[in-house]
Amino acid sequence: MHLDYADQHVFVDVNDRGEFRALVNSVKEGKQKLSVVAVDALGRETKAEMVIVGKKR
Repeated sequence: MHLDYADQHVFVDVNDRGEFRALVNSVKEGKQKLSVVAVDALGRETKAEMVIVGKKR
């Protein structure tokens, strides 16, 4: 599985229960789209997209 955000592509390990944790190193200020892409053993792809909001530190 991997996450796509801007020009970042983060590969993520998934445990036996289907859980995962991912770290995006930096987030741009304002609303951005984050996509989670999973591919099963048969090559079928599922994609979930969400909007995240980056704020100044």
